[in-house]
Amino acid sequence: MRAVFISYNGFTQECKDSLVGKSEERVILLEGYDLRSVLECDIALDVLLHDIQAYLVKYNKPYVSAIEIINLRRRS
Repeated sequence: MRAVFISYNGFTQECKDSLVGKSEERVILLEGYDLRSVLECDIALDVLLHDIQAYLVKYNKPYVSAIEIINLRRRS
């Protein structure tokens, strides 16, 4: 099961810190820019969510932006 939380103005550091090391909860945080990247067809939503989840599990981080994911995909 996954949960996606979308915030137009971002998330507090406290929110991000509370998710560190909890990859089993599979919570994905999306900010306004991330959603805009999808709406402007920079990346498909399913691809973005998949890549974010893989990144979060691999690096044990609570958040990665769409721009970071897009840049990683361009380098590959």
